[in-house]
Amino acid sequence: HAPGRGAVRSFERWIVASHVHAGRARWHRRLAEQLELERVASAAAGPDETARRARRVLELEALIAFSCPIVDALDALPEGGTWGAWIEALGALATRALRAPSRVLAVLGQLAPMSSLGPVGLDEVRTVLGPRLGELERRGPVDGAHGAVWVGGIDDARGRDFDVVFVPGVAERVFPARFQEDPLLPDALRAQISPRLRTRRSSALEERTRLALAAGAPRHRLHVSFPRLDPEGTRVRLPSFYVLELARALEGRMPSLESLSHSPRAATSPGAAIDAAEHDLRTLDAWLSEPRAVRAGALGYLLDEAPAFARATRAHWARWDVRRWRPQDGMVEPDPAALAVLGDHLPLRRATSATALEAFSACPYQFFLRSVVRLEPRPNEVSAGRLDPAQRGALMHDVQARFLTRLRAAGALPIAAEALPDALGDLDAVLSEVLESHVERSPTPAAGVWAEACRQMRRDLRGWVAQVAAERAWVPAQFELAFGLPPDAVRDPASVPDAVVLGAGLILRGAIDVVERGALGLRATDLKTGAAPEVRSGQRVAGGQRLQPLLYALALEALRPGETVWGGRLFYGTERGGYTSVEVPLDAAGRAAIATVVGTVDEALRTGFLPAAPTEKACGQCGFRRVCGPSERARTARKQGDRLVPLDSLRRLP
Repeated sequence: HAPGRGAVRSFERWIVASHVHAGRARWHRRLAEQLELERVASAAAGPDETARRARRVLELEALIAFSCPIVDALDALPEGGTWGAWIEALGALATRALRAPSRVLAVLGQLAPMSSLGPVGLDEVRTVLGPRLGELERRGPVDGAHGAVWVGGIDDARGRDFDVVFVPGVAERVFPARFQEDPLLPDALRAQISPRLRTRRSSALEERTRLALAAGAPRHRLHVSFPRLDPEGTRVRLPSFYVLELARALEGRMPSLESLSHSPRAATSPGAAIDAAEHDLRTLDAWLSEPRAVRAGALGYLLDEAPAFARATRAHWARWDVRRWRPQDGMVEPDPAALAVLGDHLPLRRATSATALEAFSACPYQFFLRSVVRLEPRPNEVSAGRLDPAQRGALMHDVQARFLTRLRAAGALPIAAEALPDALGDLDAVLSEVLESHVERSPTPAAGVWAEACRQMRRDLRGWVAQVAAERAWVPAQFELAFGLPPDAVRDPASVPDAVVLGAGLILRGAIDVVERGALGLRATDLKTGAAPEVRSGQRVAGGQRLQPLLYALALEALRPGETVWGGRLFYGTERGGYTSVEVPLDAAGRAAIATVVGTVDEALRTGFLPAAPTEKACGQCGFRRVCGPSERARTARKQGDRLVPLDSLRRLP
């Protein structure tokens, strides 16, 4: 029996949280594991959480009771069989899964004469049933005294007649639709191949046939309409030339588009509007036709009738038409209470990460939303046909850390030239182990995606290992050396639970991917999986957008006070990154640049000035564009530039 509607609303959330894709066995196992976790959490919940936790357990139990038998039935569907076998199996499935299966059973019943035909595969069954189940005719009770309304496509009206017929949407590029010639197989070639191939001419003839069907269906009256405005582009819509032909058939002459669009029938009063939007448009049209002195009342009407529009208009004015910085421009001019909250996030009061500080240079408001408000950006919608870039990066880091840890335990670092084949064999084993553990937690459903991702990562990782083996001046010593982060199985044993305090007046947390040891001392390396940037000579922080090499070098200096730290680097260890190494020495220029970055962030938090002032490419990579909207960089250029001097100075740092 189908569960209640309240339980069904929670099903999708639980299915996503449990990652139950990829087969019947995983579906049962992951739901059972999730249910056990919820039962444990419910047992340990406090008085305030008991009711909510109990409800979550009931939702999961309802999902398991309803869905697992259906998954079993789907798994038991035949790979091939007669239509009779398919009709029986699908009928049983519809009866079990649907609250009202009668319409689906009726479609299956229409296929009963084909029961003896076969064998039929699943693809053929989907091809036959897809169109029939995609659009099912729904019939309701018909009261003969009041008549009935039939809604459907023009093709479905063949052989039927009605008292009155309404044909909406007879507008330009809608009916008829805009026909485009196939660039790979033009109409001339199509006509030579077969008269059955669709061309622009045949498509136009089909549209005219549909118009004839619509015009011939009513016994008494035909109503043809077209929208005055495009709801997406807000541009004026023009009627289709079919409307002109119908008007000529009625009046005996061809009217012009202008006369049709501005006919007395179209110029209705606000009182005759069919909805609130049209009423407002008619009212505004009446206002705008008045003299200029009276015309100003149009905006007043909108401000009074639409409070949301009034707020948006005033905010737009404050953001675009006022040079002074205002609260609508981000975290600007906070009150004392907000300023006190910002004080708790000063670099010397709360631990922060290198990534968060890099966000400040890209856009101070992005830094505020991310590090102060802790707003999570909306995750990108990633196709099931490929691996999410962030997920791929996490996989690569996991493999690299486990692989280097295994070599260190075996005393195989540095990698000798003759030992490279054995090291690559170890790499393949580690990659298989990591992929097997990650696939259980992944929302990516297709097994083929993992196979392709494994091939690509294997190629990148083997190139990375070759680079590690060729590097003789620096030997990997520690991996995933963390400070201020929770414990993790992949972290280096020398990791510390507390964040480190740097000499620049900053409390830093993070993890150094690889600590390397050489004749010059220690080097902190951060492994990257993206494309390598352009690097100029003498570069240290790249305008505050690449802080990890120096910050991690300073952190390593604080963690190893008795040793020399040469500096840090970014290593783009993939084919896409060209296995590029960006080295940054920890010298006086680097320390001064970090001090400038920290001081700029500290001053911005103390004064409460964190505006939406992005760099040229920051908005394209920002997860908070829905908060700010488009064109932030152009809008910021209209504001007073004196308050952006510290930020501009930071962005000019080498």
